[in-house]
Amino acid sequence: MPYDHGGIVQITETDRPTRFMSASTLPPDPFHQGRFRKVFYVEYGYVNFLCSTLLNPRYYPYVLSTPDEEIFGESMFWKLEEGYFFHSEKINWIHPGAVVATMVLDLTFDQESVIKCWGIISYEIDETQFQIPLPTTELSIDETINNSCIRLLNEDERSAILALKSTSTIEKIFNIQTDDRDNQDDRSGFGNKFFRFLTVRTFTKIWNNVFLVKEHGCLMYCLVEIQSIDVNKANIKIFARSVNQLNIILHLLQDEFPDVSVAEETDDCVEAAKALIHELEMIRDQKSILEIQEAKVITDLLIP
Repeated sequence: MPYDHGGIVQITETDRPTRFMSASTLPPDPFHQGRFRKVFYVEYGYVNFLCSTLLNPRYYPYVLSTPDEEIFGESMFWKLEEGYFFHSEKINWIHPGAVVATMVLDLTFDQESVIKCWGIISYEIDETQFQIPLPTTELSIDETINNSCIRLLNEDERSAILALKSTSTIEKIFNIQTDDRDNQDDRSGFGNKFFRFLTVRTFTKIWNNVFLVKEHGCLMYCLVEIQSIDVNKANIKIFARSVNQLNIILHLLQDEFPDVSVAEETDDCVEAAKALIHELEMIRDQKSILEIQEAKVITDLLIP
């Protein structure tokens, strides 16, 4: 059974109201008992640097009393598209719009009972590098024991979704189909069956298309994101803390539905070729400098 315990805390800067930070303490697996994962979450509300594209964004953390060479983690930047369905996409460049940065850190608490951390976000505009300092935040052992650090799982669904996605170690897209002919004319028949399946497996709805297991157990902190659902089929994305959790959910789905398959992985070479063709088409059609620059950024990222 995977060992999981943790959550998210939120800090608001009064002098910079468009920015806020939160943190999560979610250890990834039973081998990390005594270590905590901390997620820093920073949002810049609709950034617009004269409509510039911010290149090579990086999130650099600094944990006080911990040598730099002993800091382990991963940073991510997310583009958000909100509506009836919640959709987030990992990005390597920043266009004007809602952008979120998360940083996952493994914390040992081997030196102090209170961990203090601050950070810097760097980015480039027209080959000039800029930096944004982030305020200090802290996490104590007491907060991890009394569960006060996980209150944001119930208070801020969007922060919870991104924090849990950031701390997941594996994610897969599954195609689900049913041959139940009785429900072919009932557009909600398959959907109701799938939602009942999630409810029985203790998944709680935290967004219209996102479901989370909050209860202690082998599926704790697993996330299911419905990408599309129709009369007799659905595409879902599962975020799990371990391969074991993912396999458990897959077998449960296969027991309930007749046809469950893993979606084909995207071929990086094909994506790179498409990006290069798109850039050349922009140049051929004499599009604006901004459109050509955006196309070139994508090509440069896919073709190092």
